[in-house]
Amino acid sequence: MKGEAQNTYFSFFSLRLRTDGLRVQLQGIKAIHALGIVHRDIKPENIFLDDRGRPVIGDFGLAESVAPTGCAFDPEAGHVMLFEVSGTVEYMAPEVWRGKAYAFPVDVFAWAVTVFEMFVGRVSSPRLQLSSSADVYLVGYLAPACGR
Repeated sequence: MKGEAQNTYFSFFSLRLRTDGLRVQLQGIKAIHALGIVHRDIKPENIFLDDRGRPVIGDFGLAESVAPTGCAFDPEAGHVMLFEVSGTVEYMAPEVWRGKAYAFPVDVFAWAVTVFEMFVGRVSSPRLQLSSSADVYLVGYLAPACGR
């Protein structure tokens, strides 16, 4: 993998290649979610291009599993809701920076902001300024029981 962040030269690709790349990115997010993982930091700098120019989602340093503790992820059984304020502010869904419960949709929100930035050249809203106390996460979650 070349390791080049996609936003550094995304504009050089044709519209067809851009849309194909976006489809592959969304398939990658879907695959991550199928494993019960919320990435929590989808942004252009975390979408890399391999040697053939295909997008690859990377940097799972903030990723969290939403499977109940000790359980394999089962999309039919429900999942843990996250509360920790985590990610890059410009790409955060409102429920994250407001400290509300969240799960998979926050990655799709961040991806949509990423798409906007890749086509327009800037993020869709002004930068949000959070205090350093926003980096503290709430100890608590809503977890369904796993079927054992």
